Amino acid sequence: MTEKVSTSALRQQITERFMRKLDKYLPESGQLRPWTISKIEQEILKDSLEIARDVLEARIQVDPLRVPAEKPRCPRCDRALMGLRDQATHKQTIFGPIRFERSHGYCRPCKAAFSPLDTSWKFGEGCYSPNFLENLVFYSQMLSGFPGAHTVLTRTSPVKLTLNQVWQQSMRVGADLVRRRDEEVKAMLAGHPPQGPANAPDLLVISLNGYSVMDRSRPAGDRWCEYKAAVVYRVTREAAAREGRLRDPQEKPHWFYREGADGFERVDRGGKTYRDPDPEVKTFTASTETVERFPLLVELEAKRRGMMEAQAVCFVGDGGDFVWRTAREASEDRRAGGKRVFEVLDIIHAGEHLAEAAKAAFGVTRDGSEWLNARLGELWRGEADKLTAALEAEACRLGPRPGGEGSAARILWNARATFTSIGSAFATTCSGGTGCR
Repeated sequence: MTEKVSTSALRQQITERFMRKLDKYLPESGQLRPWTISKIEQEILKDSLEIARDVLEARIQVDPLRVPAEKPRCPRCDRALMGLRDQATHKQTIFGPIRFERSHGYCRPCKAAFSPLDTSWKFGEGCYSPNFLENLVFYSQMLSGFPGAHTVLTRTSPVKLTLNQVWQQSMRVGADLVRRRDEEVKAMLAGHPPQGPANAPDLLVISLNGYSVMDRSRPAGDRWCEYKAAVVYRVTREAAAREGRLRDPQEKPHWFYREGADGFERVDRGGKTYRDPDPEVKTFTASTETVERFPLLVELEAKRRGMMEAQAVCFVGDGGDFVWRTAREASEDRRAGGKRVFEVLDIIHAGEHLAEAAKAAFGVTRDGSEWLNARLGELWRGEADKLTAALEAEACRLGPRPGGEGSAARILWNARATFTSIGSAFATTCSGGTGCR
């Protein structure tokens, strides 16, 4: 084990290293180096990462859990660890790799090895810090998958990973998230729902969507599956009211959209113009699991965000069967308490389904454009019977619904089923707005 060093001695060492690095940029005597701004940025970044790693390693060196005075215990079963010994290790952080020694022992009942320091610092089972893994997973999600994340990390991170490592670590974090979410679902079903926020939202919005994706981890021939996602966010209506905005959603919409100077504006039919209240923090839940299980995942996240405490809850979707089923099942507890729940048809999204149907039936032609314009008019006017009849006529013209994903007839039959399921949502559709079920 590395010889123990006092905190003051480590502080002195780091201070001296920092001052030597600072001399490169601001020497007390002599001439300044003829560096460009790019060179200075690169050197400062490199030196700051080195200093950050020095601080981390020094902090670990003086941590009492590095060599615990008492015999450490297993974090899982609380039994004493066996075979305690000093072990050198390295961890990857957002500042780069750090190296240190710490006590390490084995738990026979759990058949696993643990380090008190690793447990206290929450390093997890791998060699990567939580912040590093969070960045890795964030890039994998927000960019073009694992290749995009690998490209960004290669350029910006001091830790160099292969594409396969990016994939492996992302999958490991994802599996851990799914495991923890499943545990929360079991607890919710057992009567222990997640605790809602201290400040209940005025309006909680749950936007639902689903589409087909190919999952290459599935067996060949069974790779197409439906990816279902929910976005949950809150809107503070009281703040909007203080600013002169109206409250949403309205039971009987009395507004329409028009193009404004900086985007679309809602206009009250009485002449008052106002902007939509801005959504606050968004959270997500998504899965390729069955439609029977997905409402539980939505319910879990919605309750965590305050569905039971909110003044109003609004589900938004394109009208597909699973959307309304999810909205109904996820909000059963709230409805049972007599609280308000809105189901709002996303007409813009529904119009996209009509555009897909028009392209499948007619291709990119003038006839297709005219047919689409007629159907969009029926959509905006809430003429459900005419719309579904037109879709059924084109679907029958193309023949029975085949099994091939993406075929023209399948698209038409799917569209017909979708707009049939919308049903009463059309009854309150208003020009330029959304329909409330």
